[in-house]
Amino acid sequence: MADGFVEFFESFPDRITPERLGTWQASVVLDITGEGGGRWLVRIADGKMIVTSGNEVPVDTTISVSAADFQQIIAARMNPQLAFMTGKLKVKGAMGNALKLSSLLSSK
Repeated sequence: MADGFVEFFESFPDRITPERLGTWQASVVLDITGEGGGRWLVRIADGKMIVTSGNEVPVDTTISVSAADFQQIIAARMNPQLAFMTGKLKVKGAMGNALKLSSLLSSK
């Protein structure tokens, strides 16, 4: 599963057009827990997205989710908002960033 997340995050910025990002400015950490998990920093500014592993800077939002649930979210088999409401996904910081990012995660 970890290899799948590496591939997912390496290709994530290429799947999102600058028009979809618009003027959104954010820094979000996805903290994927459990086997195959990791921490991914997603920075969005000036219509561009940069994704790196780890977290070296203060961020606006931290999203925590298990590796198994994240796999379901990116495969569009689990709704991120429902995952939040049922406690499978946790958000610290700016909720708006989590909502915007969740709309991009299951984009093909």
